[in-house]
Amino acid sequence: MLNRQEREITQIHSSTSEAKKETKVLNNEKTTMESDILRTKKENEYLKQEIKRLERLVYGKGSPRRS
Repeated sequence: MLNRQEREITQIHSSTSEAKKETKVLNNEKTTMESDILRTKKENEYLKQEIKRLERLVYGKGSPRRS
């Protein structure tokens, strides 16, 4: 009975250790994805501003006149 409990405790410790490793990996992935999202948002904002600038060059100042 004692040996069985010791094995179960060992398995629990092993599972806990593995779960901690997985948590660390997932947290790193989450951080990377959040950074990618932020970078993409900044790039999108820059591109929107560039589009507006180019529209002003093509259509003149103010709102673009489209056909």
